[in-house]
Amino acid sequence: MSIPLAKWTALRTFSVKAAENALMSVYGARTFLARKSDSHFFAHANYKELKEISFSYCAYSTPVTIDFPEASFFRQAFWIGGTGRFKAGQREFPVVRGRADVIPADIAMTADFYTDFRQLILRVDETALIRKFSTLTGILPNKAFDFSVGKSHENRSLASLYRLISYVVNELDNSIDPLPDLVLAELEQAVLINFLLVNPHNFSELLRRDPTAIAPWQVRRAEEFIEAHWMDPVTIESIASAVGASARSIFLSFRRSRGYSPMAFLKTTRLRYARKKLLEAGPDTTVTAVALECGFQNMGHFAINYRKQFGEAPSDTLSHAKGRTIASS
Repeated sequence: MSIPLAKWTALRTFSVKAAENALMSVYGARTFLARKSDSHFFAHANYKELKEISFSYCAYSTPVTIDFPEASFFRQAFWIGGTGRFKAGQREFPVVRGRADVIPADIAMTADFYTDFRQLILRVDETALIRKFSTLTGILPNKAFDFSVGKSHENRSLASLYRLISYVVNELDNSIDPLPDLVLAELEQAVLINFLLVNPHNFSELLRRDPTAIAPWQVRRAEEFIEAHWMDPVTIESIASAVGASARSIFLSFRRSRGYSPMAFLKTTRLRYARKKLLEAGPDTTVTAVALECGFQNMGHFAINYRKQFGEAPSDTLSHAKGRTIASS
């Protein structure tokens, strides 16, 4: 099995002391204890931080106990192997297959991991989560988020969140060059929204309420904003701010009046500009460079969507354009 986030090694050691130092400096741990075991100690951690979320892979060959202070972010740990448990305040829950409880922010936490434990952790900035929720609903929460710890085993939607996280991590791992800021911002947005929708919390009911539709002129303004900013990281915050409405109201009105979402309109707009760039190709133009410039990080998905939109592969468009250029020179 490939190791997630292999490009961003934070810790890889047989030394308990080195592991302790890394966990304190990188992860902010207060204490680290490796309990006695018949097997040799080995710790491995990879860590990739984005603007509003971060991912971490952790593995320990022998049992360890780690104490963490209060944090400004939520954690959600996805099981990969072994067993463990978390204690946050008065709440205690296992880390096992099929569970991925949200660990509260602003509460000290103790983690007990047993032999050959492995996990992938999503960390979500609390301020970013509040901002995303307010953009979706148009409502500013009047108290802290309280996720329903202990109910993750009842939550079948967790699989979709894990697939999304795995996809993002895979894109980070397999990209030869750093992903453009435009791409990273929109991947973060997808994870944040999914995190809010999948995990039960004290404001979930507000996300389930039917939103109020916006006026036709506001739909047109949203389209004009997307057209003007297609090369920028287009987030639901930026669209909502331009229109003056909640994101859920905007999405509802797009579905009713256009039959698609604002993000689908953004994808279509970017495909149109990608085609324009391919048709105007110079001798050094490549499909990959055009796709990344236009906000597509996955070449396979780009090719599929491009063919569906224009009836040919992007490589065919590029070949024809270069052929015409040679013929006319």
